[in-house]
Amino acid sequence: MRHILRRIAWFEPLWVLLWGALLLLPARFAPAGLAPLLASGRPWFILMLGLGWLLRALAYGRLTRPTPIDIPLLFILLWLPVNYWASADKAMSWEALGYLFFGISLYAALLNWPPIQGHPEWIVGILVLVGLGITAAAPFLSQLTSAKLFQASFLAPWLQRLAALTPGDVNLNRMGGAMAVIYPLFLALGLRWDWSRRRWLPPLMLIVAGLSGGVLLLTQSRGAYLGAAVATTLLLMLRWRRLTLVAPLVLVAGVFLLSRGGMEALFDQIGVGANSALQGLDGRLELWSRGIYALSDFSFTGIGIGTFDLVIPLLYPTFLIAPGTPMGHAHNLFLQVGIDLGFPGLIAWLALMINVFVVLAGVLRQRTLALPWTLAAGTMASLSAMLVHGMLDVPLWGTKPSFLPWLLVASAMAVGLYVQPSSSSTPSSQPA
Repeated sequence: MRHILRRIAWFEPLWVLLWGALLLLPARFAPAGLAPLLASGRPWFILMLGLGWLLRALAYGRLTRPTPIDIPLLFILLWLPVNYWASADKAMSWEALGYLFFGISLYAALLNWPPIQGHPEWIVGILVLVGLGITAAAPFLSQLTSAKLFQASFLAPWLQRLAALTPGDVNLNRMGGAMAVIYPLFLALGLRWDWSRRRWLPPLMLIVAGLSGGVLLLTQSRGAYLGAAVATTLLLMLRWRRLTLVAPLVLVAGVFLLSRGGMEALFDQIGVGANSALQGLDGRLELWSRGIYALSDFSFTGIGIGTFDLVIPLLYPTFLIAPGTPMGHAHNLFLQVGIDLGFPGLIAWLALMINVFVVLAGVLRQRTLALPWTLAAGTMASLSAMLVHGMLDVPLWGTKPSFLPWLLVASAMAVGLYVQPSSSSTPSSQPA
């Protein structure tokens, strides 16, 4: 019986992707009669995702392979009913819960998938395929612009034609946030050439990195630019350690420019809000202050996961931001996680992220293992881009592309488990 269950469990990633696709399917792409069912069926879709965990427990006698993030991840899962209980709008909370639980289920399904245990690069391969899909779809799903921060008039006719084919409504800052975590992974695979026996793969990844970087530029999301710049700098310093000697000079130059320009000018330049009040420092500070008030008042349970747009205008009205302006989130990832999950959930999420970076740092110490090192470097850079961008925006939490960070977490844990048993073993040191 266990043998049969293991054969069935082998297909768990496909099972998770099936139900996740129903959770992520945009309403405009669904048939008219199916759209209400997709909205009302979210609790059932989430329940079907949970069956994968039960099947894994029956097949292997454990919920997941042991990793350093098991305790904080288990706490987040057990804490979600509390965050749902605190919600004033259960429908909004089911949507946010669906995105989060899909990402966690996808992480667990891939980490425990038997082929991954011997080939952690497969998760990165999945990320590459997803990244290629998002890069190709970005001009159709978002109305890319050539005249926001810089002018590119020769691209304007092409972008207008693409927008006319499939009118997209994906926020450009959200698309920029997704591209900012995809681009560093491509770049890492292109900067080091000895991770693969197929010598054409690294230069191909470098070309793809250029294409994804071009799409990132066209989103003209300044917060995404900042995240991608930090990720690129980190990758270069990891690849060529002597460049770390230049880092103090860059830091000093940045502090000097900031002191000359001032914080207000900086936020006016890199603000990412869709509303003019959110682009400046005053509007951003007001929004952050409302988030801090909410976290202080609902420090244990959070305000109810996914209900920021409902609770904040009602209980903490703004003065600089006009009533009725959609805010979406707190425009700060760390603050938003706390608002949704409360302080207990925020602490667990921070512990999870810290453990992920500790695992990646352990792999990066072993530079002779070309493939694990390259995967770890790309994963660390991508997560760094997300966290840096997260100081100004929240594109990958409570949104459709919020499964991307969980793919990166799965990549980090898979590489860490692959290297940990025997870091000097022959398979780990050989290129793919």
